[in-house]
Amino acid sequence: MYSDFAGAVTEYRRSQYDRWHRRNEDPDSAAAGEARQESYRIKGVAQHELFRVRLIASSPELVDAARNAFDTAARLHDASTKHELRDHGDDAKEALHRFIGLASRDVQ
Repeated sequence: MYSDFAGAVTEYRRSQYDRWHRRNEDPDSAAAGEARQESYRIKGVAQHELFRVRLIASSPELVDAARNAFDTAARLHDASTKHELRDHGDDAKEALHRFIGLASRDVQ
């Protein structure tokens, strides 16, 4: 179950990168609109998995780590530059790794 959340957040992060790049190339293009819509769809999947974590997790720390991983991924498309996008992406990856570390102790 925790791996489902990690996978959904990874996919959400990827969709946020795509959304940023399509908007940066041409904000009024059909590709930018499609990337935005796809990011919304994947966000819904990741939110669903976050709800599952909240229902199953044995500690508030684990729930907070999951929430942080989700929220950090959500901020990627707000970056103003490629450098900022990379920094946000690194933050999102670190947040997800923190969640995975805590989750692995929860299932052992």
